[in-house]
This record gives sequence, structure tokens and C-alpha cells, in this order.
Amino acid sequence: MTMIEQAFADNGWDTSYLLRLDKETGIACDKDLIYEYLCNVCPVYEQGKRITLSKMSIEQAAKFFDDCRNYASSQWQICIPEPDKEWRSKVGGIDNILPVANILLGENKK
Repeated sequence: MTMIEQAFADNGWDTSYLLRLDKETGIACDKDLIYEYLCNVCPVYEQGKRITLSKMSIEQAAKFFDDCRNYASSQWQICIPEPDKEWRSKVGGIDNILPVANILLGENKK
């Protein structure tokens, strides 16, 4: 969402660009608004009900992000690179990731 938000800011696009209005609204697009918009145009369903990112499985979230990346590219000409599938090997394995993750999650207790 950050890359999309930055592209909107860099191009001077406001909510009128999202809504395809002829007249500018002057209302900036923030991450929350872009997320809500993308949830509507790239919905994920489970058992017939729309679900949000917090309820998605890893596979559903990956598909959601792929759909968002494709939408941003096709509708807004915003190129978001594919995630690096080899990121774990580049950071030196799980032993280097866990301490950082624990700190970020507030689980670093001595």
C-alpha cells in the first residue's frame, strides 16, 4: 500500500482519481483509504462472505496482494515488483530473523 500511496502523492492524484471523477476533490489518498478501495475491487471471500486481511490465510493474503499488484499495474500504471521469494536465504536464515521479529513483537524478554 505504501508504494501505491507514494505513487498517488508523486502524481498529485487525489480521491477523484480513485473514483474516476472529472473534478478534483482535493482529498488525499492515504494507506487506509487505498486499502479499503482495494478490498472492494479485489475482494477475498470465505464461505460466501467477504473477509479482510486480518482473517485471511497466508494463501488468501498472497492472492489478495497479487490481485492488488495487478490492479495497480493495469488501472493506475503503478509497477509494484514481485516479492523476493529467496529473502530468507539472503538474510542468513531463520536464526537471524527470529531475534528481530521478537523485538518487533515486544517478546524480547531477558
